[in-house]
Amino acid sequence: MDSRYWPPFQTEPHSDHVWIKKDLSVATVVSEVVDRYDFKAIKFLGFYVEGGAEIQTCLLDVIRQLKKRLKALFILFEKELPVTTIMDEYYASGVDGLCLLWQEGSLFVKTLDYGVKLWPRGHVFVFFPPEIHVDKKTLCETMERGALPLQDPLYEENAIIILQNLKTTKIPLKFIKQLGGLGLPLEEGMMDFLLQSPIGRKVFIDLSDLRRKLMVKSVADSFDSAGL
Repeated sequence: MDSRYWPPFQTEPHSDHVWIKKDLSVATVVSEVVDRYDFKAIKFLGFYVEGGAEIQTCLLDVIRQLKKRLKALFILFEKELPVTTIMDEYYASGVDGLCLLWQEGSLFVKTLDYGVKLWPRGHVFVFFPPEIHVDKKTLCETMERGALPLQDPLYEENAIIILQNLKTTKIPLKFIKQLGGLGLPLEEGMMDFLLQSPIGRKVFIDLSDLRRKLMVKSVADSFDSAGL
């Protein structure tokens, strides 16, 4: 894929992009992000991974430490399909939203379905590279599965299809509005102003963190009761 388009939203003014690479320590990444983070100006932190299992472990450590120090929404952009056990750890560590790079095949569909069940509705996205043609059927099927299609830049004909399907799929838009829309031309109003304001975003982050803690505790309790 053209490197100009991955990671997506590199020019998004209300985000901070965090690269996790082999030559960077957890302490270095955390320190740099904390130093430059501005809650009022930045709507989300976008995380990108380069590498295998070792880098995924580093990413989890970074997110856990940043969650303790920052009030922020964390979005993970995955170029390679993660296995379900890693997705479980991503969610438990504090990842608020997942964006998968679109691929053809049953493995992608399986991974997407698992992500949609794990995260709240409206928190999972599929990124379609602008250099490929996306037909209406693919966009509609993506939304029927509970994920929001994204492009950077977003073509007008695709934007129309997405907006039309929002009425039938009823995917919640509160989360993506917190992120500034990620290129989708969503209507603005008083609710948008509340959701995109620092105060509204802080309340949303607190609720998201509480939901995660309750869900992780529920899973842990189920393992304990089963004697695992």
